Amino acid sequence: MSYAEPSPRTKVAAKRCLRTQPQQLDFMKLWINSIRLDLEDRLPKDSDLFTALDAVWQLRSFYVKQLSHMKLSNLANDSFLRGLYSLFIKYLSQQHLLDQLEQHVRDSLFEGLSLQMKTLSSIGMDATLRQIVVKVTVEKICSHLTEVCLGQWNTPVLHDLEKWLRLELYPSFSLGCGSKYACASSSDLVQIARDELVSLRIKEIFDMVTQFPESIVALQELRECLALDIDRFQSLAHHRAKIVDVFIDDCGQRLLHSGTNTTDVIIVYTKTIKAFLMIDPTGVLLDKVVRPIRQYLSTRSDLVQQVVNGMLDLNPDTNPLVELAQELQINEPPSAAPIDDLTDLKWNPDPIDALPDFRRGKISDVLEALVSIYDSTSVFTEELTGIFGNRLLQWDKYSLEDIDDITRLLKARFGSNEFSSLDVMIKDVHDSNNLNSQLGGAGMELTILSKMYWPSIEQKMENEQKFNVPIEDRFKQFTEGFVNAKPGRDLELLPSMGTVSLDLEFDGVLKSFMVTPAQATVIEVFDEEQDGLSLPTVILTTGLSEYVASQALKFWVDASILSDKNGVYKVIE
Repeated sequence: MSYAEPSPRTKVAAKRCLRTQPQQLDFMKLWINSIRLDLEDRLPKDSDLFTALDAVWQLRSFYVKQLSHMKLSNLANDSFLRGLYSLFIKYLSQQHLLDQLEQHVRDSLFEGLSLQMKTLSSIGMDATLRQIVVKVTVEKICSHLTEVCLGQWNTPVLHDLEKWLRLELYPSFSLGCGSKYACASSSDLVQIARDELVSLRIKEIFDMVTQFPESIVALQELRECLALDIDRFQSLAHHRAKIVDVFIDDCGQRLLHSGTNTTDVIIVYTKTIKAFLMIDPTGVLLDKVVRPIRQYLSTRSDLVQQVVNGMLDLNPDTNPLVELAQELQINEPPSAAPIDDLTDLKWNPDPIDALPDFRRGKISDVLEALVSIYDSTSVFTEELTGIFGNRLLQWDKYSLEDIDDITRLLKARFGSNEFSSLDVMIKDVHDSNNLNSQLGGAGMELTILSKMYWPSIEQKMENEQKFNVPIEDRFKQFTEGFVNAKPGRDLELLPSMGTVSLDLEFDGVLKSFMVTPAQATVIEVFDEEQDGLSLPTVILTTGLSEYVASQALKFWVDASILSDKNGVYKVIE
């Protein structure tokens, strides 16, 4: 657009007409209205960004030159420029032009923006450009995080991220904003990147917990990003609340349902404790996220059994909860919280986002965290007592010394008074060993149980069916010696709970078996029998029930010791 400088006569006439400031301001309004109509014809419609910016730049230069010859007051000049720029801003604020500008900024990585910056800044749209630059910058940060940090939990990313921001992204960013109008420092970009990294890690939090300890590095960096900064309290409070909500939602969808076995829930629970204490050592976040898991575990009928079994097996190949057994071996009772806050010299107030019933004090180990799901430890001690009661009776599989050692560890953990019944049971086995050495005959060892202290023994005695056992005579002899050694006490034989070691010889070939007393009683009746015996005859001879006798006969048939032909059982020679 060409511009011819006005003649001196025209300049003098304009000066006479615009002597006072009110006259100048009124003229500016009329001029702006005239320009508004003129721009409708001069500005290109539906043009691309660069054509529109070029047209605006030329028109601006044209009108500014005209203004310069009028020698107006500063107020009148400012009034005109504000009106003119508002017309240009309205034109350039068309959505398709803003979209093109944003896309150009995104594609060029803020390079080659001098014309755009010069034009937009000259008409007062530098804030719009900076807004777009910031938006695109955040997008680039998010894209970089997704590419470099997504699923990357075992190597540090913060240092390299900050280096990339300061050395690569920020120079282009500051160019896009313009040094004169710098809208953020490199530290501001670093903080934006940290916030976006936190948002990314929040989305991944459930997987990071399940992959613990492989995710320790990422959890430590998350803790660093969430470190308390009083100037960013609102942002940090939002992140802390979000991480709790996302983790609880993911747990509900991916863990706390009937399709997950109890062991897997326990494993995730223990990893949750360790991971969230790493994120927030105060335990506030942990207290919030474990509540649904603890509530769900308390409804699992096999929780106690799984925890107890996990405590007693140190073999990682057979025990997925071997960590519980390892913690039991530490032989340290769980640490107790201070009785009164007034006695704790390191006391600090609860964090502001703690729940009203938050209990301060770091969980010492995962075993304690599992046991504390129930109000009383009795459910665990009763299960342990029952298991050791069974093991004490399986002398061929479990060592009494090993049971003694584990019992000492359990007492250190739960308290000595919780295992009074188990103490009696162990004492019974020790006393039985001594009595066997004093009174027992060759080939017979008895375990003498105090029926009131052994789980289910009294019920077994009520349901016990008597039958003829091969050691009846030796048992009576042992009982006489026992009564003499323990006046006021008597013995009752429970053959169904015993174990018999048998050696059977066939044509000089010896076969060894470990069987129940019922199975031993049945095979003994065939010792001198050549013609075979029927089931009714075996029942009559042994005193066994039909079911027990038939099962014993089946055992020997399956072992290829007896044959069954039309209900008649004979020894296979």
